[in-house]
Amino acid sequence: MNSPGSARLLQNFILYATKTETAEGVTNDPFVECAHYPAAGKLAMINNSPKIRKASCVINKNPYTDELEPFALKILDL
Repeated sequence: MNSPGSARLLQNFILYATKTETAEGVTNDPFVECAHYPAAGKLAMINNSPKIRKASCVINKNPYTDELEPFALKILDL
């Protein structure tokens, strides 16, 4: 079964196997993606669910948190 939860479980297994606690640029919510654009100093967060989601991710050891409307894209300045 393919789902965001299944993908996140696989990712957690990989992080555990490599003894990595957290991966930069990965949100704490499997329904929210992020993309970091260092040259532009931007972070894009994308909600892939029909519900409002609050998600966080770490970029350059700094946490970023935002609330996203259903299926929304937010661009954050870093």
